[in-house]
Amino acid sequence: MTDQHLEGLNPAQRAAVLSPAPQLVIAGAGSGKTETLARRVVDLILRRGEDPQRLLCITFTTKAAAEMRARLAQRLPPVQLPRWVGTFHAAMARLLIEDGGDVPGLPRGFSIIPQAEARRLLMQAGGIRDAQTGTALQEVVSLLKGRLARTPRGKAFSRFDGATLEQAAALLPDYTKALAARAALDFDDLIALPVRAMRDDPGLAARWQGRWAEILVDEFQDTNLAQHRLVKLLAGQGGRGFAVGDDAQSIYGWRGAAVAELRRFA
Repeated sequence: MTDQHLEGLNPAQRAAVLSPAPQLVIAGAGSGKTETLARRVVDLILRRGEDPQRLLCITFTTKAAAEMRARLAQRLPPVQLPRWVGTFHAAMARLLIEDGGDVPGLPRGFSIIPQAEARRLLMQAGGIRDAQTGTALQEVVSLLKGRLARTPRGKAFSRFDGATLEQAAALLPDYTKALAARAALDFDDLIALPVRAMRDDPGLAARWQGRWAEILVDEFQDTNLAQHRLVKLLAGQGGRGFAVGDDAQSIYGWRGAAVAELRRFA
């Protein structure tokens, strides 16, 4: 086996590709973090013999996922391309569809409702007619689910007034019931539900952990609490996680991402 797939990497990038997990790579903009992650995936497959379908590669946008697939396709034959490359939400939706039959609270044949429909459902549950109020409440509910919390605490909630925070927290149980009545999940449930299920059921956690040889996450500084917990649970006791990020680049603080999650990786 040659090291052709490592050509062009600088010493720090090469070390990151070859070092064992768990590993966190912090580097600035334009330093090749995403390429380093892609080369690590290639190395795991070509040099270390990992099954491509046991590598979970997580990005934050569908565009970034497409770019990751393109990078991998440049260096791997089609039969060795990983199938599990996508956003947090896409990956968990697929996992729940494929292997979520015994997850508590997951409706059989569930649907995933888009944001606009979720907002209408939330407004109906609270008897709300003002669209601006509905949007604000939806954002707070999303933050609560991303924090795995029932009460709004933290920097991301500071842009909302107290009345909106109280109303959103009070409305959350009714909204949850309305989703269940529709056999539906919203986008935040795709993360929060698997986290709670694995936390409460060690058997389920062990089964899902067994699916992956390594979990690789790009732009880790943009994770919120629920996403970080998800990675930690899927990585298991062996800590089979590899993440790249830049603590100066976080852009999703408004939706609950926190650089603190990057610093908690250790």
